[in-house]
Amino acid sequence: MYINVRSMDGQSMQLRDISKRTSVKELRRLIAAARPDAAVDRQRLFFRGKLLVDEHTLFEYGVQINDVIQLMLAAQQPVAGGDSENSDEARDAEPADSSEEFKHNEDCLAGSLYEPGDRVDVRDPTMGCWFEARVAAIRKRIDTDVDEVSRAPAGALADWEAAGADDGCVYQVVFEDDAELKIAVFTRNLRPRASQRVTLGQLTEGQTVLCNHNYDNPAAVGYWYDATVESVGRAEARATVYVGPQLVPVAERRLRPQDTVYAVLRPSAAEVAADGPKAWRSNLTDVLLASSTSSNKELRPTAVSCQHCRDKPDRPCRHCGCSVCAGKADQDRLLLCDECDKAFHTFCLTPALEAVPDDDWYCSDCKRDTSQVVLAGQKLKATKKAAAAAAAAAEGKRDWGKGFACSGRTKTCTLVPTNHFGPVPSVEVGQSWMFRLQVSEAGVHRPPVSGIAGRDAEGAYSIVLSGGYEDDVDNGDEFLYTGSGGRDLSGNRRTAAQSCDQELTRMNRALARNVAAPINELDGADAGARWREGKPVRVVRNYKAAKHSKFAPTVGNRYDGIYKVVKYWPHVGKSGFRVWRYLMRRDDPVPAPWTPEGRKRVESLGLKMELPEGYREDGQEENSAPSAAPSAASAAAAAGSAEKKRRGRKRKAAAEDEAAAASSEQQQKKPRYSPDSELTAAIEADQVNSSRWREALDSGADGIREFRSAVERIFTCVVCCDLVGLRPATTPCGHNACLDCLQRSLDAGLAACPVCRAGLAQDQLAVNHRLAKALSLVFPGLA
Repeated sequence: MYINVRSMDGQSMQLRDISKRTSVKELRRLIAAARPDAAVDRQRLFFRGKLLVDEHTLFEYGVQINDVIQLMLAAQQPVAGGDSENSDEARDAEPADSSEEFKHNEDCLAGSLYEPGDRVDVRDPTMGCWFEARVAAIRKRIDTDVDEVSRAPAGALADWEAAGADDGCVYQVVFEDDAELKIAVFTRNLRPRASQRVTLGQLTEGQTVLCNHNYDNPAAVGYWYDATVESVGRAEARATVYVGPQLVPVAERRLRPQDTVYAVLRPSAAEVAADGPKAWRSNLTDVLLASSTSSNKELRPTAVSCQHCRDKPDRPCRHCGCSVCAGKADQDRLLLCDECDKAFHTFCLTPALEAVPDDDWYCSDCKRDTSQVVLAGQKLKATKKAAAAAAAAAEGKRDWGKGFACSGRTKTCTLVPTNHFGPVPSVEVGQSWMFRLQVSEAGVHRPPVSGIAGRDAEGAYSIVLSGGYEDDVDNGDEFLYTGSGGRDLSGNRRTAAQSCDQELTRMNRALARNVAAPINELDGADAGARWREGKPVRVVRNYKAAKHSKFAPTVGNRYDGIYKVVKYWPHVGKSGFRVWRYLMRRDDPVPAPWTPEGRKRVESLGLKMELPEGYREDGQEENSAPSAAPSAASAAAAAGSAEKKRRGRKRKAAAEDEAAAASSEQQQKKPRYSPDSELTAAIEADQVNSSRWREALDSGADGIREFRSAVERIFTCVVCCDLVGLRPATTPCGHNACLDCLQRSLDAGLAACPVCRAGLAQDQLAVNHRLAKALSLVFPGLA
C-alpha cells in the first residue's frame, strides 16, 4: 500500500510499502527519514480532521490506499535561557488593553461641544444609523483612537460632514433604550437630539435630514439614517440614504407626507470658530438639557428586535426572554446558550446555577456528550464495531496490511448489477490491470481474493485463472479449471496444500450451474454439443499463471473474454484427494488477446495497463510491492553504468538512440477513438444533448477508455449518482436523469429539476429513446 504526505507549504511525497498495521509512531520515523527537516518531535499529522496519536495504527484511523495525510511542522523551539529582565521589560512595554475603563477628564469641558448629561444622537459604528443617547463622560483624543465609521462617499453628505466642527474629544455615551450599553465615539458621530419635525413643503434640495429606513423590508419600521434630499415634488420627495459603517448610498428613498422626517442640528466649524463652543451650546440648552422623563416618552420608533412580542416588556416571550418561564425580569440572571443563543434564568435550570458561569455554556439540547468527544492529542474511543472486527482480534506478528486486497475498493462498478452474466460494458477483451483489486473495481471479477465469483443458486459470473492448483491445464481457447476448497486456510492463509476432498457446494456448485445440463453431485455433467447454451463466464488470467501457461500475461491481470463450461466431473488430483474439474471453452466473437488479431485490436484501441490512482512505478520491479525509495547503492551503481555508456557512445549511436526514443514516444501515444457509423448516427439523432456528446467525443482523442469514462461522467444521474441507463429522461431545461428517479421525486412532492430546480410537470417526463440507443451502443450489454 502507498500513501501521500503533504505539508502545509505544498510539498508532497509518497511513502510506499506502508502497511495498515503501521503505527503512527513508525510513520513519523519514515517521514523523518524521507524529509530531513521534519524531525519527529516537530511533526503534527492530520487525517480527516483528526490529530494522529502515536499509540494507534493507520488501520484504526481508516487510512486507505493513495490517501493524503497532512503534515504540519511545529516552529523551532527557542534556545533555553536568555535575558529574563529584557523579556519582563518587553511585557511591561506592551500597550494597555483597549477594554480599559473610560476615564472622564474635567479639563476637557472648557473646549468641548457637549457636557455630561446632554441629550444627543449617536451614530452606531456597526450599522451607521442614529440612536438616542446621553453623554456620560469626556476625554481628550489620543493617537491610538480609531474612528470606526468611514467617511461618506464624495457627494452632498461628504461636503456637509466636512464642514462640521471637531473639538478633539472622545465621548462616552449611554443609550436611552439600554442604560447598560456604553460606547465611545468621535465628535463627528455625535450631535444634538433631533426633535424638530420637517414637513414635505419645508424640504429643499440638498438638505440633510434624518429619516427612518428599513433596507430589508421598506414597508416596515427600520432605523434612522442620514439622507440627502435629491428632489421635492408635490406628492413626495426623493432622497439618498446612507447606511452601514461605510455609509453606502441607497438611492430612490421616497419621502411622503405621512413619513416622519427630522431636521438635523449640527455644529458647523464656522459657527464654533466665531462664537466659541460654549456660546453655540447655550443656544441649544432646551434641546440638550431636556428632562429625562420627557425624553423617554418621546423616543423615536425603531425596528423591533423580537417579532413575537414586539419588544413589549410586560408580555411573556420565550424567544427574547427565558426559554423556560418566558419571563423578562432579572436580566442579570439570564444565561445565553453559546450555540443556539436561547436565554435561560439560572434559577430555571435543572439543576439551578448559583451564578452566571464565566466560561462557555450550552443548554441541554446543544451540549455534547464530552465522554464521546476526542480532543486533539487524545486516543480514539473504543467502539463495539471496532472491537468485534477480525483485524482487532488477530493475534501474531504477521503483517497482513501491506497487500492491495486489504486496502479496500475505492470505487464500485454500477453499470451492471453484481449478479450480471456476460461481458461488462466499457471493458474490452485484452484490457489489463496491475492489481486484482482494480479488476474488482471494474466489475469484471468482484471478489478481491476468491477465484470464483458466483452464487450456488444462480451460477458463476467470473473466474480468475492464476495457477493456484497443480491440476489446472491451460491451452488458451480451452483449459481445465480446478474447483475451490479442500485446503486448510485457517490463520488467514491465502493458499495451502490439498488436505481433503472437494465438495460440489458453494462456488463449485455455482460453476456447475453454468453447464447446460442438470446438476449431478456424484458423476458430474456434460453439455456435449449444447455447450454454447450454458451461462457465460468472464475469465481473467493472472500473471501468476505464467509459470505454467504461455497464454497468461507476464504482468498484472488480463480480461480474456467469455468462456462456457462444457462439462465437470470429479477427479483424483495429483495430491491424492478428490477435486472437481471443469472444462472451459472460449465462446467470444472478439479475438483472444494472445492471437495476432487480438494483439492488433488491443493496439488499435490503445489499451494500456491500468494503474491505481496515484501509483508510480519509478523503476520498481513488475508485480512487486511498492518500495519506499531505491537504495543508495543501487542508485550509485545505476549512475556509474550510465556514465560509462555515455563516455563510450559514438555520435552515430547517439543519433540512433534519439531516433529510437522519438519512435517510442510516438508509439506510446494512444490512437484517437472514432465511433462507427451506427454510433455516429445515434449521437447525431440526440440533438438535445449535442453539446454533451461533443465534449465526450473530444475526450476520445486519448482513446476509447477516456471516451467511455467521459460519457459515464457526463450522463450520470444526479439523484442516484449512476449512469442514466436505458431509461434516461431529458428535462425541458436540458438536464438528464433517470426516469425512475424523477418519478420518485414527483411522487414525493418535489416537482423540480434536481439540477437547476426548474419547474417540472408529470406530462413533461418521457424516456429519451435517442439517448438510450446511443448509450446502449457505447456500453454494449448495459442493463
